[in-house]
Amino acid sequence: LLDQVKSIKKLKSSHDKDRAIAKLTGWTDPGKDGFYAALASVPQSPNLVLPVSLESDPARYINPTISGDRSHWSHWISSQRSVFELYDSSVVVRFEGLKSSAKYKLRVGWGGGSGEVQLSANKKSILQKYMSATSSTKEYSVPQSETKGGTLELECQQKPGVGGSGRSCYISEMWLTVESEESVIV
Repeated sequence: LLDQVKSIKKLKSSHDKDRAIAKLTGWTDPGKDGFYAALASVPQSPNLVLPVSLESDPARYINPTISGDRSHWSHWISSQRSVFELYDSSVVVRFEGLKSSAKYKLRVGWGGGSGEVQLSANKKSILQKYMSATSSTKEYSVPQSETKGGTLELECQQKPGVGGSGRSCYISEMWLTVESEESVIV
């Protein structure tokens, strides 16, 4: 954090300094009518859907599992912790209370992992076709037809039957922002 403050001090224009400070202090702010979820932090991830009770899935074969990675690209603790799925299960995140007239965009903090994953909205629209998920942040336009009902359910899953360790869909954070809002992209 101190290194980032030092680098901000070195910036020449006040506009660049203001933007860098906004990035630093507004990391979790999704803007007006937006949503933020730190998926591996139970208090900040009420959006994470658990398909079955934890008591009936103690080994987490069906429910998402939490992982941490201190060598992650981000200095934010929320980005260093991810949820992931095992085998052919999926990670599902639900946002409710969306404005029916708003156009949303989704930013996903991918935590890496192995294999190729796909991200879909409401089991209809493919936001990301199968890709290798590397540690990065990617942004997606969400079709308004998927949010006009006030709820958006996002599902990440690996290619079925891949095998291997079965671990994929490492996701640390999600921001669902109103497209007309100027959001901070890191």
